[in-house]
Amino acid sequence: MAVSAQHVKAQLRHFARQFEQFVRAWNQRVERWLSQHLSLTKNPKK
Repeated sequence: MAVSAQHVKAQLRHFARQFEQFVRAWNQRVERWLSQHLSLTKNPKK
């Protein structure tokens, strides 16, 4: 069960890319929710 360093690096790079995409999508969702929530709480009269 020998695993080459290049294989490990490729796997890590692939995982990092997927994780980065996931975090970016999650951040967009959170920012959208926060902007809606904050606009509602900031301007209750509107």
